[in-house]
Amino acid sequence: MKPQSILPARYIAAALLACGLVHAAPAAPKAEWSIIGAERADLVIVERSTPRFRLEALRVGHGWIHPKLGASKPVVENGRRIWEEKGVGFYKSWWDKEPTGGRHDLRVEVVSAGANAVRIELQARPDHEQVYSFPNDGVGLGFKIVKSPYFKGGDCRLELSDGKVLDKPYPLPRDGHGKVKSLQIKTAAGVPTTFSFDPPVFIHADNDEVRMFAAPGDKTAAGGVMKQTIVVTLAQPFAFEPANRWVDTANWIVLDHPAANDFSPGSVIGAEEWLEKPAGKHGWLKMDGDRFVFTDGTPVKFWGSNISWNHMACAPEVADQWNDKWAKLGVNLVRLHKFLDHEWAGIMTREDHMVPNPNLIGKFDYFHASAKKRGIYLAWSASYRFKVTPADKDKVWFYDEIVANDPKEMGTYEYHMKSYAPDLQDLLIAQTINLLTRTNSVTGIRYADDPALAYIELHNEEDIFMAHDDHRGLEKAYPKYFAAFQQRFNDWLKKKYGTQEALQKAWGTHYPQGKDLGEIRPRYPSWGVTNIVDPYMADTMKFMYDEQLSFYQRFVKAIRATGYQGAICGSCWQASNWPGHLLNTLTDYEVGFIDRHNYAPTFLDNPGVGNFSVGFQQVKNRPFNLSEWGGGPVDVPTVAIYGLGLQGWDASCQFSSTKPTILNKMGRDCNSCCDDFIQ
Repeated sequence: MKPQSILPARYIAAALLACGLVHAAPAAPKAEWSIIGAERADLVIVERSTPRFRLEALRVGHGWIHPKLGASKPVVENGRRIWEEKGVGFYKSWWDKEPTGGRHDLRVEVVSAGANAVRIELQARPDHEQVYSFPNDGVGLGFKIVKSPYFKGGDCRLELSDGKVLDKPYPLPRDGHGKVKSLQIKTAAGVPTTFSFDPPVFIHADNDEVRMFAAPGDKTAAGGVMKQTIVVTLAQPFAFEPANRWVDTANWIVLDHPAANDFSPGSVIGAEEWLEKPAGKHGWLKMDGDRFVFTDGTPVKFWGSNISWNHMACAPEVADQWNDKWAKLGVNLVRLHKFLDHEWAGIMTREDHMVPNPNLIGKFDYFHASAKKRGIYLAWSASYRFKVTPADKDKVWFYDEIVANDPKEMGTYEYHMKSYAPDLQDLLIAQTINLLTRTNSVTGIRYADDPALAYIELHNEEDIFMAHDDHRGLEKAYPKYFAAFQQRFNDWLKKKYGTQEALQKAWGTHYPQGKDLGEIRPRYPSWGVTNIVDPYMADTMKFMYDEQLSFYQRFVKAIRATGYQGAICGSCWQASNWPGHLLNTLTDYEVGFIDRHNYAPTFLDNPGVGNFSVGFQQVKNRPFNLSEWGGGPVDVPTVAIYGLGLQGWDASCQFSSTKPTILNKMGRDCNSCCDDFIQ
């Protein structure tokens, strides 16, 4: 038997600790209650050894964008807990190199304020004039009370700076409250915890959380300092532990071995023999009501992962190691994601995304063949941040308008613009068909003829119903494309109603005054709307449904014309409101199975929230796939047992893998969580 993956050092030490063979760091002073430092600037309130609730630091830019933080850690000086980081910026996306709206030096100091209180002082020093407020046009800094069963079923009282008092149940209903001077939360048993603010804060309540944002009321000058103080008072004395409870690993032995990532068959814990080889031996993947079956009637569920960009165009020996790893872990489906880009982000050429990179396409072929040989099916999720290239200049309607929005990369991803542009849709369809009709240089089989290609996703995390700003962003960024979209809407209205008089009669008082048929702007519900409230809005949404369904049907027709017989799904994305969600799901239903994404952890104390919530998006008579999801180790068995088991889901592909090996430390984000030993 080959040596197996070596356990990371922290697991060996944890086992030795449990057996009493090594000594832990000195124990904290014994107390019934403690407030303990955690992460960079968080605090955990603990009764004996049980965490009761957590104060988590908030750092949010306009539009809910987040900062990239360095490796800074808190320090303890004279009993004070201090965390500092300079030059913190907020980024629209993780690949952006420069922040939006300048940088900030941040400092959080926590100190004991008596037997049963701590004082938190937050400071921010911007390099430009800044407003600290949220959710307005400022930066949100402060703390949130993370959802906790400790307070559930209790009540709370908000005291405002004008003396007004608001009594509310807890969890606090979703709302915003300005100029809050103090907040007292009582448990169901009546035990109070009080938060006092100087200056008063803005409280945003949502998702069973209380978010306390600094709101000093004045602009902070460049180089000036914004200060926010929060005093947390418990009902009983506690011990303040300013330092994080780091485990002392100075004397730990790091285990490593060349065989740590040998995934050759023959392991007593390997699942490679569970996979039927080669992939495709039972024929094409089909929908049979609400389940997947192969052509010969064999039922199947998929337990899978994702790899992205050009990672699947790796060296043959790397591809074999990657697929040996998956086979050993029992993975029978790998979703190849966002590979129709160039350089690190895909397998196509920079000049023309219709043309595969000659240095990568053969490796892409080999990866397919390597997976198929081991009984691993592949799925194509080819498009993410769709881009035009110089070769597309005469193929799209308004090339200059697209390039003007992103002259460096010519990106067309903002505002889900592809969902509104038939010319860009045609480009995506052509890209997919070019690959489908390619003959794999290793297997000698056209991709369109290979049943190891289990399913094709039309496009990723985009749909026409995500227009939560009523198309204002689209109109501003791409006025010519929006004008074409509006013209199609007016043509649709004319076809439905015939005359302006008939349209005015149908819409009644909702008809936009002063507008002729031909000038009417689409009217889409705002974020969170639960009902269609008038015929104007209803017609807009029916038109958008027709637009998306037409795109999907053209795409499916082109795929089927190649001879491909496998499964298809529309998109994996949501909508910005409930009526849009239903229509978006209906278009997915019309073309194939239902696929969704969710990056919230599974909240075991609140079924229906987080990864549990996707169960509400299953549809009768269609298989269901959770093709991207994030979470910790507890979520893996939960998705398997609760999702694929109890809820009858048909496929799961956790996001994501970037290494063909098992990491001996925890990955930093969702892009490598499938490589963590703990997963």
